[in-house]
Amino acid sequence: MFKNSMACLIAVSCLIACQSEPEPETTTEPNEPTEQIEVTEASPQDTIERVASDPQALREAMRDPEQREALIEAMRERREARRQATAEAGEDADRLAMREQMRERRQAMMAEREAGQSEDPRERMRERMLERARWWGREDLQESLGLSEAQIERLDSMQAQVEDQRQAVRQQMMESQRALMTALQNADRGQILSLIEQRNQEQLALQAVEMDWWRSMLDELSDEQLATLAREQPQVMLGRRGLP
Repeated sequence: MFKNSMACLIAVSCLIACQSEPEPETTTEPNEPTEQIEVTEASPQDTIERVASDPQALREAMRDPEQREALIEAMRERREARRQATAEAGEDADRLAMREQMRERRQAMMAEREAGQSEDPRERMRERMLERARWWGREDLQESLGLSEAQIERLDSMQAQVEDQRQAVRQQMMESQRALMTALQNADRGQILSLIEQRNQEQLALQAVEMDWWRSMLDELSDEQLATLAREQPQVMLGRRGLP
């Protein structure tokens, strides 16, 4: 009986001890400081990116001689920095840098051309049509055809020359058309026949200019490039191929 009493006493003591143990303190960690968002001013690099990606801003900048020189110099420095950064990155990085350089050059060229022209809406529309007709400016075709920078520059130059010739012939055709209308109103039969013959000659001259463009295209592209272009973009081959 004594042993049973001792066992009960020990059990009660253990129970009391367990209930009297202090609960572990819960500590709350101080709130972490709120992360502050730093607002920084636009860097020159960001300014160049913004202007280069906005055709209207680029045209406005190119009209100002000081801004044009500063922008061209900044683009040149950016190209040089990118060229140095990608010098050891392999052929893919070199190809990307080349395409970026050609894109910037085209943007500068188009802006300079538009800066020297009037604000005639028809002239601006013609420039936009020429840009859309530049299939060799598409990056996917540049890569699939393996167009070099020299080829792209020559195609740009040929397009500009041929388009100038086409515009000159078209201007003559418009003048001949007005003269023909006057001759018809005056019933001048001799002048009518002469002007119709002149109009036919001008149409032949326009066709000859477009034929020169085709010859230049065939001379510039290799057999493999022509075959790839016909396979991947047949609509390019069926159109004027670079003329609006």
